[in-house]
Amino acid sequence: MKWGIVEKKSNKLIGTCSLHSTPIHRRAELGYVLAREYWGQEFMTEAAQAAIAFGFHVMHLLRIQAYCAVENIGSARVLEKSGMQLEGILHNYVFTKERPWDVKMYAITRSLDFLP
Repeated sequence: MKWGIVEKKSNKLIGTCSLHSTPIHRRAELGYVLAREYWGQEFMTEAAQAAIAFGFHVMHLLRIQAYCAVENIGSARVLEKSGMQLEGILHNYVFTKERPWDVKMYAITRSLDFLP
């Protein structure tokens, strides 16, 4: 699932938020991008929270995870404010921009007591 993030005042598309799911295991990975000029304005936290709620209540997922570069303090803050917990650091997990990156892995799980 992929959603656009639109600024209400201008009706301008400013980013996206997505859940890439593995249905057989009832889990998904949260991903997002946001135009730099909108960073720090709570747009992404609101979108991430909505995606997580959709994942648990509509898709009936058991786990939603996300990762960010260790250096990306803003993205880590978004994940934490969205209710995700830091699970650890994965070394050399991503290779992009001509180099390997260490990432922080975050996740939130649904209680088995509330399964449909």
